[in-house]
Amino acid sequence: MSTLIRRNVAHVSQAERDKLINAIVQADMTKLFPDGVSYWDKQDQIHQATHVHGGPSFLPWHRELVNRFEALLQEVDPTVALHYWDWTTDPRNSPDGQGGFVDLFTGSNFGSSSGRADVPFDSLDNAGVFDGSRDQTGDPADPPQEITRNISPGSPPAQSDNAIITSADMLPQAQQWTQLRETIEQSPNHNSIHPYIGGTIGSAHSAFEDPFVFLLHANADRLWAMWQTVPGNEWRLDPAQTYGDETSDPVILENLEPWAGGSGLRPWAPPENQQVIKNSRHLTVVKPPCYDTLPFSVELTTPATLGAPITFNDIPEGATAVRAAVFLVKGCRSMTFTVTSGPAAPFSVFSTLPLPPTTPSNQLEAETRVWFAYTGSSAGDVADSSVTIRCEETEQEWTIPITANTVPWPTVASLLVLDKSGSMDWASGISGKRRMDVLHDAAPIFVELMPNNDALGIVSFDHNAYPVMGVTTAGPPVIGMGRSTANTEIGNLEPNPAGATSIGDGVFLASNTLAPVGGFDHKAIVVFTDGHENSSRYLSDPDVQAVINDRVFAIGLGTAANLNPAALDAIANSTGGFLMMTGAVSNDDLLRLHKYFLQILAGVTNTAVVVDPEGSIKPGQEHRIPFYLSEADIGADVILLSPAPWAIEFVLETPSGKVINAIDSASIPNMTFVNGNQVHYYRMTLPVPVADGEHAGIWHAILQVDEGQFKEYLSTFRQREDSTALRRAIAHGVPYSLNVQSRSNLTMQVQVIQSGYEPGAVVTLRALLREYDQPVPNRARVKVAVKRPDGTATTLVLAKIEPGVFEAAFTAALPGIHQLTFRADGETWYGRPFTREELRTAAVWRGGDNPPPTTATDPSTQNERLCELINCLLKDQGVVEFLHRHEIDTQRLARCLQQICHVRRDDAGQLQTIRPGQIARGNLSELRSVLGNTRADEFLTMLGQITG
Repeated sequence: MSTLIRRNVAHVSQAERDKLINAIVQADMTKLFPDGVSYWDKQDQIHQATHVHGGPSFLPWHRELVNRFEALLQEVDPTVALHYWDWTTDPRNSPDGQGGFVDLFTGSNFGSSSGRADVPFDSLDNAGVFDGSRDQTGDPADPPQEITRNISPGSPPAQSDNAIITSADMLPQAQQWTQLRETIEQSPNHNSIHPYIGGTIGSAHSAFEDPFVFLLHANADRLWAMWQTVPGNEWRLDPAQTYGDETSDPVILENLEPWAGGSGLRPWAPPENQQVIKNSRHLTVVKPPCYDTLPFSVELTTPATLGAPITFNDIPEGATAVRAAVFLVKGCRSMTFTVTSGPAAPFSVFSTLPLPPTTPSNQLEAETRVWFAYTGSSAGDVADSSVTIRCEETEQEWTIPITANTVPWPTVASLLVLDKSGSMDWASGISGKRRMDVLHDAAPIFVELMPNNDALGIVSFDHNAYPVMGVTTAGPPVIGMGRSTANTEIGNLEPNPAGATSIGDGVFLASNTLAPVGGFDHKAIVVFTDGHENSSRYLSDPDVQAVINDRVFAIGLGTAANLNPAALDAIANSTGGFLMMTGAVSNDDLLRLHKYFLQILAGVTNTAVVVDPEGSIKPGQEHRIPFYLSEADIGADVILLSPAPWAIEFVLETPSGKVINAIDSASIPNMTFVNGNQVHYYRMTLPVPVADGEHAGIWHAILQVDEGQFKEYLSTFRQREDSTALRRAIAHGVPYSLNVQSRSNLTMQVQVIQSGYEPGAVVTLRALLREYDQPVPNRARVKVAVKRPDGTATTLVLAKIEPGVFEAAFTAALPGIHQLTFRADGETWYGRPFTREELRTAAVWRGGDNPPPTTATDPSTQNERLCELINCLLKDQGVVEFLHRHEIDTQRLARCLQQICHVRRDDAGQLQTIRPGQIARGNLSELRSVLGNTRADEFLTMLGQITG
């Protein structure tokens, strides 16, 4: 449906009328349907094939006809609207809305009022020559013999607009539609107007050979639209109510023809089959077009209550928030809003002034927002002001209070849950490194980059969970108590060779450890594991599920089949976190694992990743890596990850060309350079106070390696006698990843939603872009690079499904891990370029949809109960004497149980339960030998009776 406003054709300019007339002529001369019939001639063919008159569908069918013809005209000229003729006026002497009059029936308008219409529609008929006219040939592609008029004297006898649209007001709601449609169609209105014009329009058989008929029917439609939009009668816009008693009438429910293909008319019938199936209750039929006479109003909807303030609640220090006064504009008139006074500092008008006019389109209503901004100052500050907004057309004014308060930047307490099961002692796939060594390398990245006021703790797990470090504030970079303690504990963590894997135990202890911790705005659990669950507690156990109240993030080291991470992925997604998996790891993947920890840190701290490129650099090279920061960014971390960051000279270049190195940063307020073991980074608050203040624009990270540093890097491989790594380093240089993160008012949140975990599952990729907590509309794009398990790759362009929301999907046909890189780019509110980037993974594997294990379904739980039973029995003196009487060696039995069952202890070291351990074949044989004694029959029978 058109978004243009249909106006009184006598009121528009001559240029506007010329556009409409020219579009009609060109629709006949240059635009053809597939059957060779012109757009214009097809209208007569449509009308003759259907003749919808004298019933409930008269108005809706003709609305569809008029709407469709207007759309065809807009193929000729997109700026054309199908205006109406006010049939209460004499078309030869119609008021022009400016105090004058216009004759619509002249050669410069719609042709003659008597006899042949002639210019400008002389090309639409054959000038009265019978030969070759469609009347003779029956071919709709031929012109009619002639278009004639015979207009009656004076003005038409039609009722006034008000008389028509109020004609049914005294009737019950269910009867109003019938009365209204009959009033519009019957005399003295529509049915009298056709003979008033006379000639071609006077006959239903030929009426749609004269273009003026569309102005007549646009007026009939306008009157229906005015009735529909009378304030307080919103039910008239509801397809289920507007037709009242005739809502279920067969002609209301039947498909609108010929467009549904049932009348045999091309192109809606074969061979083109361009059918459009809709009936009179379709929303596009019920929803009226925009006419200039529809009622209009302006209403303040936010704040919803008169006198209520626009509230900036709990804005973090340094963060800018925007809020809007929202107005609902109804009708078809343009409305202009101005800010006549206020607000006072620290508030500001965020909208670009002057505000553009708000014009509802065919939806008959539109919202306009006047935006205001507040930037958090110091924690505890409060502010208030007010603003006055005026609508110029209605002369309404609204004075709205504004209030704000500032809070500290949100802090996070994180609990690292680290795997120490036996498999962590296995080779990782990276030369010379066990899986535990990989954890030792990667986990400190998270620790070193945490904000100073955030906190962390550590638990470890195998088949049990163990407290390692209580929740401690990170403190200053490198030397902070929380950081140094955490890095020491991570470095000291070693696998338990006999340890199974109970991720549920680890998460259970982590949740209970975090629960009493106060003083932080958010909490998060970060799991690192290399194996699937094979010992209770399990993640799917009800007692584990019951204690998870925080976001869960996870990194899985290994393949999807080995990790079997369905339960972990489900918990992460349901809590607002995410799971990332490495797949099979090789020498090239250590940096990727480091990046995973960085990505999870960004998720934990709600930080935006700006860019995340990687590469390798050799002596003599300079890598200039560009990245955009904008006015929406509050601060940034520019992070260099590398196995040897000390070998790389790392400086920043500001948008104005100023170079900042590590030494410079020490003298710049709110800027720090930190050199950790495997990470160097600049942390800065924006704007950076150099030159005139560096903030929005293109920044660069500049990397170089000098010869001496490179030789020192190579010597590390010679010392390890790792010739493969040495050759790789000589060929490619020092590997690195440059990760830029910003604390920002412009964020991208992404989700990976899987229909299942078996090959063939559908993976839906979703991204949400928000700026100042509002969706980013029509100025951004999102793509996802997909790397499949077999190494092949593709890029998906996410479709915008609503403002700021983007989606796409693919089928994960190959078993394994699909690596996903979300990349967004666009323009900020003020037209500055921005980028955002997020890493995720999706995994499918055979058996992936099998139910995850629980304690209740784990067969080994039965063995656990048997261990508990036997241990309990052996503590009873009567049982011991019974065994002795039956010549069962209790000491030998105890040794077997000690080797087969291991003791689970709680945090205080007290006996809690007993579980099956790693059972060696020899131990089982020995136990069978003990219990296989023929004198032990009674004991075995007793056990059977006890255990059921």
